[in-house]
Amino acid sequence: WRPEPTERGTFNILSTCVLTLVLCVWTSLHLNVPEHGKVSKQKWNKTLWLFVGLFMPEVVASIAFDQWRSARKLHLEMSKILDSRLPQDPPHYALMGGFAFDTSGMKLSILPENRTRLTLAEQGLLELARRDLIPDISEENIKDKSKANELAKTLVCLQAVWFCIQVIGRLATHYPISLLEMNTFAHAICCLCIYAAWWHKPLDIDEPTLIPVDNEDVAKLCAWMTMNSIAGCRRKCQANFQGKQKKGETWYLFWVTWVHGVFDALFHRFPDPIMTENGLNDDVYIRSKFKLKLGTLAAMSLYGSLHLLAWTCPFSNGTEQVIWRASSIFLSIPLPGYFLPHSIGFAWLICMKELGRKKTSSSLLTKLSEALGLILTLLGLLGWLCTLVMCLPVILFYPLARVYVLVECFRNLWFLSQDVYKVPAWTRYIPHF
Repeated sequence: WRPEPTERGTFNILSTCVLTLVLCVWTSLHLNVPEHGKVSKQKWNKTLWLFVGLFMPEVVASIAFDQWRSARKLHLEMSKILDSRLPQDPPHYALMGGFAFDTSGMKLSILPENRTRLTLAEQGLLELARRDLIPDISEENIKDKSKANELAKTLVCLQAVWFCIQVIGRLATHYPISLLEMNTFAHAICCLCIYAAWWHKPLDIDEPTLIPVDNEDVAKLCAWMTMNSIAGCRRKCQANFQGKQKKGETWYLFWVTWVHGVFDALFHRFPDPIMTENGLNDDVYIRSKFKLKLGTLAAMSLYGSLHLLAWTCPFSNGTEQVIWRASSIFLSIPLPGYFLPHSIGFAWLICMKELGRKKTSSSLLTKLSEALGLILTLLGLLGWLCTLVMCLPVILFYPLARVYVLVECFRNLWFLSQDVYKVPAWTRYIPHF
């Protein structure tokens, strides 16, 4: 009987991390049903999201958690309407674009741009449930359409859990880890969060369940949803349209909401809900979208802060260490950088509103009020310029920092200390991959 070796090699570190990264990134993506007639583009869409999952795994985890919240809410509301306990799969299937009106059999199209399908979102599905028009699709049918395999999911989760145990165990016993292991640890945590949120979400479904518009009642409902939908409309800023906007409020919305444009391409990939006449559901959607942005920015900052733990990690030279530290700071900025312009804008807006409410009878007080308003305007403009100067480098260098961190994790394998190769005694007697 011979004991296991007390050291590990570079190949062991590299192969374990690469295997875990590939499993976590490739298997955890559960894309929505593709747009009608664009199934062939789904592979390019998945390729894009693979890069997002590789460089920004916390973004995918945040989106998965937001979809889980929406599916849970839909599950509860649908159960109340249908007076039955629904399984977990149909709500996820519905929110990923699993139900759609089919108007191909109509002589006169009621959808814009000669479309033949209208994908239903949360509010549209609830309206169908109230009218008892949702097709009877069982959990078995959804699983039959899905390409997910619970055994494969379980194996990936076990590998991610074992990797996390290894990293935590090494740190607990004062054994150092490599930068690649630290980065893979973050991916493994995100992968477990994604699977926890998307465990019941179907995988790789190309075609939705169609609801044929074959009678007058369904046609009227489809037309009503089309007219009341905000799909295809782009809102430049989330303002209050019930009253006339003041110049100060308009200017505030301009320079505060410009930060949102960085994330629009990512967050607008989800179907917009059906908006009722009073706009209440649209307000709910706006709040939900804000929660998604806030949660994603918090996750991005947390992910970046994890790399700050390697502040004193040995590098091949001082230049690489400085670039690593700067990149880690850039990766930690999203949440503070989001709130900084908002804080300045809100403070400026409140001051301007208070000045507008005060009525002065003296000409001297009027001049002082106007002077104070001018000073506040200049301070607000100065704050905006400072924010712009600080945020633009972050926006420009943030993608480069993401790429550098991942590349440096692999490059650093050639400059590891001897203690990184040592293996704790307890791990040598546990079977693992």
